[in-house]
Amino acid sequence: MSLCDGASRALRDLCSPFNLRNNNKEAEENYQKDNDDADIRAEAREKTFDSVYDIMMSVLDCKDTYFDEKTANSFHVTVKYFEPEDNTDNAASCSPFFFSPLSAEIIDCFPFNVEEEGTKWFVEALGKCEFGDQPSKKRKISRDASSLVGKLRWLVGGALRIFPDDTKKRYLLNIENWWNLGLCPEVFREDLIDMLNATGYSRNRMFAVYDGYVAVPSSRRINEPHVSVTIEHSYAASDSISRAEVLTILAATMTQLEHKHLGEHYITPVMVVSFMDSLQGRIVMANMTNDGLLIHKSKLYDFRTQEEFDASMPVFTRYMAGYRIGDTRQFR
Repeated sequence: MSLCDGASRALRDLCSPFNLRNNNKEAEENYQKDNDDADIRAEAREKTFDSVYDIMMSVLDCKDTYFDEKTANSFHVTVKYFEPEDNTDNAASCSPFFFSPLSAEIIDCFPFNVEEEGTKWFVEALGKCEFGDQPSKKRKISRDASSLVGKLRWLVGGALRIFPDDTKKRYLLNIENWWNLGLCPEVFREDLIDMLNATGYSRNRMFAVYDGYVAVPSSRRINEPHVSVTIEHSYAASDSISRAEVLTILAATMTQLEHKHLGEHYITPVMVVSFMDSLQGRIVMANMTNDGLLIHKSKLYDFRTQEEFDASMPVFTRYMAGYRIGDTRQFR
């Protein structure tokens, strides 16, 4: 048999009605399976959305500034503590969390580019008291929570860094491809941010939500539904979880569950970096489970003096620029 005859026979076999029927059947089965999986995911996301909505309505009805454990549990909210310094394993298969910090060694690889005038000014101002004098161990170095939000924003996304191997990257956020997209519409649905604003200002100014961070580009975003936001509280800190933190988490979760481009994900993790006017702050990580909203929160870190600021802010910087981890396509 010639090579041409063999090729012709193979082509006839491939195109025979029997093979075509088998190929069509396999394609139809795969198509049906994909549709069935999509329907299952859509139904699960809808149920999760309904659960989030029910929790939000309960939280809105309660006017307490902070929730003790009993109150939180009554909303199907579970609050646990975690040690940020111990959460250093960014392997998705073994970490119970969905966010993991960059190491201090990695941060050190990207020093400030002090040749740029704005960055030079920021680095010099970062070590000075905001009241005009050099800080001492007893003098406050920040005015309020919003000042801490601003400093963290600049540390990760305002001050230029030196990237030895990539001249296109400029900020600490670029290491793991975070970007500050603002609040609407990607992080919060417009009516939900209106709700947060109305709640935050209902009794004078109670709290404000700033800066919404997501993965970029879009090809990475559709595989990593994580979001992070910052909050300032215009009141003193408490060890208990705040109403503002819970509402912000719920609003961000609801918004992510509605995004069609995140339709493959059962879990949409949220990280909140929270600062209070007592010049304290904490890191809060949350996600929905079969039992309700699960929140992991750190201890309160102090930022009152330069010494405290220098010890605390690097932890927050490492988380804001850190890894998005965990299997969000499997419900926990």
